[in-house]
Amino acid sequence: MKKLIVLALGLLQSGIGLAETVTSVDVVKVIDGHVEETLYYYQSNWAKYRREALAQGFIAGYRLLVDRDSEDDTVVLLMTDYADREQYEAREEHFGPIMDAAGGPKLLNELEPGAFRQITDAWTFTAAAGRAD
Repeated sequence: MKKLIVLALGLLQSGIGLAETVTSVDVVKVIDGHVEETLYYYQSNWAKYRREALAQGFIAGYRLLVDRDSEDDTVVLLMTDYADREQYEAREEHFGPIMDAAGGPKLLNELEPGAFRQITDAWTFTAAAGRAD
């Protein structure tokens, strides 16, 4: 068993046998100072869906980052990490049932998402697992 653990650690350090990781990033601009509605929306929906996806092994991790330079220029980054390209490609198949089970998005008030936030960009990054020498 000890040899197997040492071999596994060696593979992790060298990157041998590890898949390419994928991170998707959505850049969201808050509209008209509606920071409270935007954060409530993403914490109550986006983050909730990712917690469930993480528990089911559909994603490797997620982060919700907020840049508040000023109330009018708030930007939110929504980052989802996938263990490999296969997990990334299956994202719609995995998230669909999670979102359906939630019964629709939760809103703070009567404002619809289009009134308080705008997705301005979406990026996908890949990184080979391993170490930088």
